[in-house]
Amino acid sequence: MKIKTIKKDDEPISMKQAQEFIGGYVTVVKLVDGKKMIVMEDALMKAPRPPINVEASKILNKSGTYAFMKDVLGNAIIVNKDVNKGWYV
Repeated sequence: MKIKTIKKDDEPISMKQAQEFIGGYVTVVKLVDGKKMIVMEDALMKAPRPPINVEASKILNKSGTYAFMKDVLGNAIIVNKDVNKGWYV
């Protein structure tokens, strides 16, 4: 599983680009530390289910963020907290 990071000086990605990287519909999870994580919205309904993204799950769980999920399934995109452009801010 992959994680992509969007930094302040990076060009914003489109919703379509995010969906292509994630592999489906996306949702944005706001982390306690100010970052955001873009993940697959309907991962639990996919058959077969995408594998657990261990690295992204650790980031989510270490952040102290209460989320509807404990494990991130599939690819994820991290948006650094200093990013101020794009549909995900």
